[in-house]
Amino acid sequence: MKTSIMPSQAIGRVTGAALLLAALSVPTHAQVCVGAPANGGISYQNGAESFGTSHGASASFTPGRMGLELSGRASDFGDDESGYAGAFRLTIALGGRLKICPTFGLGGERRTWDITASSQLTTNELSGRGGLAAGYEFPIGKSAGIAPFAIVEYVHRVTHLDARIANTEPNDSGVQDGDTEAAVGLLARYARFYGGIALAHPLKDAPTTTRRLFIGVGF
Repeated sequence: MKTSIMPSQAIGRVTGAALLLAALSVPTHAQVCVGAPANGGISYQNGAESFGTSHGASASFTPGRMGLELSGRASDFGDDESGYAGAFRLTIALGGRLKICPTFGLGGERRTWDITASSQLTTNELSGRGGLAAGYEFPIGKSAGIAPFAIVEYVHRVTHLDARIANTEPNDSGVQDGDTEAAVGLLARYARFYGGIALAHPLKDAPTTTRRLFIGVGF
């Protein structure tokens, strides 16, 4: 049995889609919610993680009400452990000067532990996240400003473990878990240049807080 669509219904759907696209095309600076300049930019990032440090870069873009961020980093946990990671985040801005932003993201990370000269453990992790963020920029004159921001997200991780131990059979296994993470930070900008700090803390088991410093140039 076929279902017919009345002309008025079709017009209503087309009008609704057009209004949605128009709303998403209005620039409202979603990146303020996640610690990036209003019009996006490129930054160098330095992090202090549990038992190590990281260095990386991030690029953010602002098509209309949306914010898109791509980031990558390499981690150094000492002589026997290293890793690298990449992530993507989508932010949609709601509100006026105080931005309230739903956030969605995907990420991947690979870590390697050299246990001995002939034994190694490798983990490959995929993660998905979603939550809410908020940010507000306080202008300072015409060319400067500061913008505090806060993010709360649920993160679900799936990890594959590959153990290669000398004189034993290779051991492959997998685990998955989820946790809520909270982050707060502050961005300061002058003209096209900006920098700031962000502190992130998973809420389960209270592990060490991670710190991220960043400095960059806005578009």
